[in-house]
Amino acid sequence: MRETWVRVASSGGEPAQWYSPTLWHTMNASAWWRLLRAHSFQVRLGRVPLAIAVTLAVANNSLLGALQSLVFGARLRRASMQQDLVFVLGHWRSGTTHLHDLLALDNRFAFPSTYECAAPHHCLITARIYPKLFAWLLPSKRLMDDMAVGFDKPQEDELALVALGAPSPLWSLAYPDESSGQAFLTLREVSDRERERWVRWFSAFLRLLAYRYPGKPLLLKSPPHTARLALLARMFPKARFLHIVRDPYSVCLHGASLAPTPSSECAGAAEHESGIARPATRP
Repeated sequence: MRETWVRVASSGGEPAQWYSPTLWHTMNASAWWRLLRAHSFQVRLGRVPLAIAVTLAVANNSLLGALQSLVFGARLRRASMQQDLVFVLGHWRSGTTHLHDLLALDNRFAFPSTYECAAPHHCLITARIYPKLFAWLLPSKRLMDDMAVGFDKPQEDELALVALGAPSPLWSLAYPDESSGQAFLTLREVSDRERERWVRWFSAFLRLLAYRYPGKPLLLKSPPHTARLALLARMFPKARFLHIVRDPYSVCLHGASLAPTPSSECAGAAEHESGIARPATRP
């Protein structure tokens, strides 16, 4: 089984470099504070430089976010959310990214780009400059599946929600043993107040996209939305949902190959470089 993990993980992609940005670099001050506070501000010693770099990026995001709010705030609040959304659903490693990329080739649709998901606070004022300045920070391909990476590529909106401050299952990339973000996978067991806040975060991002792409139906992809189908259907009665499936054995095998394991040859590649607390271990 260990040999299979190594073979699956060696997909020909490009590993992130030490200077590559993490998901946490995209946060604003309130989002970064909420992540740290939810985990008692635990930062292991080896990740202190990462935490400092993230804090500096967070300050930049917050300042630019304030400027975007000042310039575009009223227009964004007046923007009408698209109702005829198309959601690509499916478990992680089931092919949602590939399907999303294929559908995005149809210019009748608009989609959130990697840069818009990474910089929802300030993309309206920095989209012409920052992607050109910082494109070198990104690998050309994803490590796990050899998919192309770029600021202009379609991206899953869950990343934007994390950047805006919404708790998410993706918090486990920073704190592998954490559980507080997992409740937001389905949103069934969170309080009404927390659910309403999540809806506001999601709605704010959709208004941003509606403002940038007026009149075009939005094409969204995020594996966690698969577990939020009931809520999304109530929010958007006209939405369409495309659910992609893959052989469960292949899904689980590929997912297992991405988890860190100290005894495997792919342990170095598998350990996520975004971790802030100690890495998780495979049971």
